[in-house]
Amino acid sequence: MTKKQNNAQQLALIQLSSFELMDVIETSFATPMGGYPGKTDVLWGLPILIEGEPGTAKTARIKQVANCLKAKLFIFFAAPHPPESFAGALIPDGAGGAKNIVALDELRACIMEAVGILFLDEINGAAPATQGAIQSLIHERKSGGSTIPGEIRIVAAQNPEDIATAGYRLSAPVANRFVHLYDHGPTEDEWIQWSTGGENWKTTNTLESLTHLVTKEWPSVWPSVQGLFAAFMHTQRGNKMLHKRPSQEDPNSAKAWPSHRTWDFGRRAWATSKIMGRSDTIRDSLLEACVGVGAATAFTEYARNTDIPSPEAVLSGKWKITQERLDIVLAAYASTTGYVVQRPDRKEQLELGPKMWEALKRLRDAGLTDIVVPSVKSLLDARLGHSASTEMKKPAQEVLLPLYKEGFVDQFTENK
Repeated sequence: MTKKQNNAQQLALIQLSSFELMDVIETSFATPMGGYPGKTDVLWGLPILIEGEPGTAKTARIKQVANCLKAKLFIFFAAPHPPESFAGALIPDGAGGAKNIVALDELRACIMEAVGILFLDEINGAAPATQGAIQSLIHERKSGGSTIPGEIRIVAAQNPEDIATAGYRLSAPVANRFVHLYDHGPTEDEWIQWSTGGENWKTTNTLESLTHLVTKEWPSVWPSVQGLFAAFMHTQRGNKMLHKRPSQEDPNSAKAWPSHRTWDFGRRAWATSKIMGRSDTIRDSLLEACVGVGAATAFTEYARNTDIPSPEAVLSGKWKITQERLDIVLAAYASTTGYVVQRPDRKEQLELGPKMWEALKRLRDAGLTDIVVPSVKSLLDARLGHSASTEMKKPAQEVLLPLYKEGFVDQFTENK
């Protein structure tokens, strides 16, 4: 894995081939954001920002991915636009007032299409006020009085700051809403292959098939990823790993840096990479693009040296609790609890619930009550307490009654 210096910053960026970068972009488009796959409120696609030298075919690369995925692409050059182009414009409503409308015809067409890719090109050429409007567009997914549909993926591109039109640096809040990828451009061999009609990047996926795949596999993969990231954060208490914003004077403030938001980006990208069977390079580069080099390196090193048991092993009792690695115990129980309460079928939840309570009793018997309590509250929130079924009553009460008497929980009835 090679590293490259960019814009006078010594950034340990993972060097991706052109085809690997295309795989990363495809994986980004497949990642669910701001909701749970299968639910109506889910938003699809990491908001990626691709930076690279002029002439390295950044726009052409996005066009190719969109074409291969059979997705409608809507391109907006951000630099010349005023804020209202993205935030919306006020016009008279004919009744003495005003209404906020989508100002750009192309943006209105994108919203009407409902599925596709919204591409903001040369984003750091836009004035700061316009960048603020773009920040609102990404964060609130609104323009004028209209909502950007959840199946519209958002991607942006820019030239390096020192040669960008107008040369604006992204503010830290705007930068932190993006996943930052660097396009080094094709190598000589890749360019020769392309120019002579050689093999090009391709995929058998479409946006629709990616949505279906991730929705189907998410309940099985996501809980384990949640547990792994929770365990890592458990080991990082006091290290400011969760949120570490660079100063605005630091060039890295316009790049990827760790925050509550970008760690969520990272774990969602990690789960999607697993579902799609991506290589470690693709998965790790996406995490780096979310939280920055230092944080990503710390996490990947931890993940390589941490063996989290499967939810099935925890539920069956085959996995033995070890107090020497409380981070692994935390991860095991966080992921197993998530695996149970996030089953999409209520019948599955009820079948797994008694085994989950038995697993929690084993944890309590080991003296690890602090780890028991969050799982108990999750089960109660999911209506998997002692009254959920006849089979649930005894194992649930064996955990709940002692916790209630000791003051760890103030009730042991399911939340409505």
